[in-house]
Amino acid sequence: MTERLAAGLIRGAHGLQGFLKVRSLSGEDGHFYRLARCYLRRGQEFLPYQVEAVKGRGRELSVKLAGISTPEAAAALNGLEIWVDRADASPLGEGEYYLADLCRCRLFRGDEELGRVVSVCETGAANLLEVEDKDGRRFLVPFSGGFLGEVDVAGGRIALREDVELP
Repeated sequence: MTERLAAGLIRGAHGLQGFLKVRSLSGEDGHFYRLARCYLRRGQEFLPYQVEAVKGRGRELSVKLAGISTPEAAAALNGLEIWVDRADASPLGEGEYYLADLCRCRLFRGDEELGRVVSVCETGAANLLEVEDKDGRRFLVPFSGGFLGEVDVAGGRIALREDVELP
């Protein structure tokens, strides 16, 4: 099975032909214009759709999916996430990571494992890694160079700087 990543959030209907108002989760939208298909996530179910058209709308996009042809049908999808195959996701730049990949990593200080990343909280200033230790306690670590050293997604390791104190 191909791995999927969250790419957008449906924010309502646009126009009379069933277009969806979509906000890109990455802040970039170029990859949407190349999409042939996507998946709408409803709970744990991924519903496949063919993408018929994508138009820019300032900070949002208008996306037309096959089978969605009325404003009412589009409005019924409000709040659902748009997921894409990894190959169709926004390309990564230098020092960028998919949040899903960070959630497969473990946090280390030197050789000591401090816990595993269970989620990433997106905030205005910096994302926060939510880490769960071996006793099930959770703590937050800013995802920034002031707190972290090497990030090795392929190896599943994120290094906490030696001088950073945790609660």
